[in-house]
Amino acid sequence: MAPITSIAATFALLATLANAQVNLDPKGPSLRFNWTLAVNDVPVELTPSPVNNGWIQTTNGPFPHQQAAPKNNNYGVNFNFWGEGFEVLGSSPDYWNATDPVGKTKLYSNSDTTVTGGQDINAPTSPTVITSHVSPRFQKSDYTLSLGEGTWGLDGVVVRTGMQSDAHDLASARTLVQEFVVNGTVNPFFNTSGRWEVDQEANGLPLRATCFEGAKFSFPIPNGASYVVLNGTRDIQSVDAQIHIRDAVDGITRDYIDTLRMRYQNSTTALLYMAPLDPTKSLFFDWDCVTGNTQGTNSLTSITFYAAITNATWDDKVTTAPGASGSASGSAGSHGSAASASGSAKPTSSSKPSAAGSSMPANAGLAAALVGGVAAAVALL
Repeated sequence: MAPITSIAATFALLATLANAQVNLDPKGPSLRFNWTLAVNDVPVELTPSPVNNGWIQTTNGPFPHQQAAPKNNNYGVNFNFWGEGFEVLGSSPDYWNATDPVGKTKLYSNSDTTVTGGQDINAPTSPTVITSHVSPRFQKSDYTLSLGEGTWGLDGVVVRTGMQSDAHDLASARTLVQEFVVNGTVNPFFNTSGRWEVDQEANGLPLRATCFEGAKFSFPIPNGASYVVLNGTRDIQSVDAQIHIRDAVDGITRDYIDTLRMRYQNSTTALLYMAPLDPTKSLFFDWDCVTGNTQGTNSLTSITFYAAITNATWDDKVTTAPGASGSASGSAGSHGSAASASGSAKPTSSSKPSAAGSSMPANAGLAAALVGGVAAAVALL
């Protein structure tokens, strides 16, 4: 696929894919929405690791900002998500004007067949968007953007994700938020085992539950949940953790077993995990605090579930997913309408919108996106 070099090209590509969406992905989510992952969120992994002083974190606008060392072509960003499109927010003041840069900026993917080999990125999508891409179907994808020689700044990744829902937008969806600390102790909702401690608010970090080696939890996901978001904190003591979503009846994994790379260069709040769920299934959510033979801790603050049916209770069983393919019952809207969902999880940091769905920075580039079961192109901004 040729690199996207202009706003017009972005609209043309997305419109083409939108027209084919029903045939290519007939069982895709009925509600699509945009979500901004910050550079300190777990699904975004920088290379080399910021822990090894590979990047310098500053503050740039509403989001944390990572700055690469100048004139170095060893930098990159990896990210994975359930969805169908993304924008990498950032810029380089010198790379695009270089006459003979050492190494190209390239996009790779092990799961998106529309990205073959290393796709050259020869020009930015906009002054604040390094590159954008859309896959022709909704799936779990991973991408690596290898940055060419230059001085790079990264501000996050906007992903196009979605869920089965009868809501018109994410802000209208019914939610359930469970805090990890309730009345000064670890919330019994999570059915924890092993060593857990409550860490008080300090150094800008919120009240949180901290787990140690051997600690776990396993709980039934509420009936009709169609999307899940896990929030917590990261620091230099954090280690790899693991999430497993499984069927409560037959034990079959409905999602991959996800390993979370939790370690980070400084103490920060972060989005740890997000994924759509099958609202018609009875599912369990399992957490293994420390994987492998390492020692360390991880801290969690809250988990938010979004319901498939708005006019129901969490006791109600969902037998048929709402927003059947081909219907227009779900629409993400435009102008970042998902940014202020009522009843959403608490903000993961003072510099980010709430975990209910972030909007792109006001100066971010323009792109189109696929909406609902019936395809239509709308602006991210």
